[in-house]
Amino acid sequence: MKIHYILPNPIFIRLDNSIKTSLNINETEYYFFVEAKQNQFVNISYWNHSSSLECEKSITFYELKLDNEPESYDISQSLYNYSEKFEYDDVEKHYWKGIEIMKNKTNYIGFKLSFLPEYNNDTIIDIKVDSIGSSLYLENNTKFILNNVKSKTPYFLYIKAKYFYEINLQLIMNNCTDNNPLLKDWTYWYIFSNDNSESISQINIDVNKNYIKEGNEFRFSFSYSEKDNYNINYIAFKLITAYEIPSIVATYNVKDNNKEGKEEKQRENDDNNNSIGALTKKYLKYIIIIGIAFVLFIIVVIICILKIKSRKKSTEDNFYRTKDSNNPLVPK
Repeated sequence: MKIHYILPNPIFIRLDNSIKTSLNINETEYYFFVEAKQNQFVNISYWNHSSSLECEKSITFYELKLDNEPESYDISQSLYNYSEKFEYDDVEKHYWKGIEIMKNKTNYIGFKLSFLPEYNNDTIIDIKVDSIGSSLYLENNTKFILNNVKSKTPYFLYIKAKYFYEINLQLIMNNCTDNNPLLKDWTYWYIFSNDNSESISQINIDVNKNYIKEGNEFRFSFSYSEKDNYNINYIAFKLITAYEIPSIVATYNVKDNNKEGKEEKQRENDDNNNSIGALTKKYLKYIIIIGIAFVLFIIVVIICILKIKSRKKSTEDNFYRTKDSNNPLVPK
């Protein structure tokens, strides 16, 4: 456990992931930051050990892009900010709030805690931040195995996709209880654009459909096709389980309806071209036959003309000859 000795305002404190830190509270505002990235959940927990110290009910988050780890940060330059109200855990006796990182350029999450001024110096709180979750990239028709899946932890299964792709995803979960391992209202398809790789829409999935249970194994099958947005490069499946799962086997395949449509159109064009070609060949056959007949007709006509001319010439020659062809008559 680390003890931070607080300096005068402004107070900026770097927290390490999943490590509880004790703080002496002697100022009204504290800014914290911890490493986090898109699609992770960040859970903020703090324990108040004094009844005289009161923290404001809301907490403000800032998604930050920091090139270097600073001693402070300019919250006005945050990529995204939002305020949430704390929740109280009666079992753990602490306040907490969880948020999901939205911006793809985020590498740190900052947040502010504000305390009311009525407190005793040297009042101590414990604070812990857990950045949980993973972004996993699947390959088409290739098994991907997730081991030791933590409960209530987001896993984003990224699948390359384009407009009019049909995605078919299968999940096999072993050693499950009788209860459906997927959390209702926490499972989504996320659509990511080509422009900035940030989610442009999300589609809720009914996890109580399309699954088969055999013994302690659950088999899920999910399908999705994007038909509205051209500017997509990934479709992500957000997976959150209600309890820990030893292993999950994920596989998917993609059906390119654009390609099939083009191939169908090409087949139609080929069929049309084949029909035109067959018709052309048929007519060409007739044309050749007619052409040959015409040529034969011309040849016959020429032969007949030559024969007629030959007979006429023979008659004229005989008119100027006697029976003795060696003594022709010479007209006087």
